[in-house]
Amino acid sequence: MGIGTVVRECRGLFNGLQSLTDCCGGDGTTARAIVKAFPHIKCNVLDLPKLVLHFWSDEDCIKILAQCKEAIPSRETGGKVIIIDIVLGSSLETISETELLMDMLMFICTRGRQRDEKEWSTIFTKAGFSGYKIVKKLGHRGVIEVYP
Repeated sequence: MGIGTVVRECRGLFNGLQSLTDCCGGDGTTARAIVKAFPHIKCNVLDLPKLVLHFWSDEDCIKILAQCKEAIPSRETGGKVIIIDIVLGSSLETISETELLMDMLMFICTRGRQRDEKEWSTIFTKAGFSGYKIVKKLGHRGVIEVYP
């Protein structure tokens, strides 16, 4: 994903965080980069496929996010979920060849799909979150804060 870019360009994303769980942590590369930049943050790594929400249906994303919401502190005490995933329409007004190819991959290989900002917003609301903010658009991917 280029976590270095996220750490460099979205430093405020990590302000006030004391702990972070990387739900698609793989070998821990992302967590190590975050701890290097913010040594006070305690990181846990769960080894699941990359782009976790991307590969699931809307209903499954709602269930996953509802569980995340239950596991984090309130918004007033700094609780939030940070999502890095594809946001359709985030880099161009029209669908690009890359987006079309990813749609085909999603259709063939998984129950998931790509989503635009309105679709993400609906999922966040149905999962019980009070709001969200797209912090940064990095090409086709967005860095999103979602608040309980």
